[in-house]
Amino acid sequence: GIGFAIPADRVRAIARSLIELGEVREAWIGLSAETAAGAQGESGGVVIT
Repeated sequence: GIGFAIPADRVRAIARSLIELGEVREAWIGLSAETAAGAQGESGGVVIT
């Protein structure tokens, strides 16, 4: 499955922006990917964590 974790201070900043401005004016997404080796060491896709 997919899991998300957002630090409490970030949630507070987003909530404050929504209350004061009615929108969030900055966004950030962090992604990490790496190739996944098959049983014989062959590239077989990506691991998403």
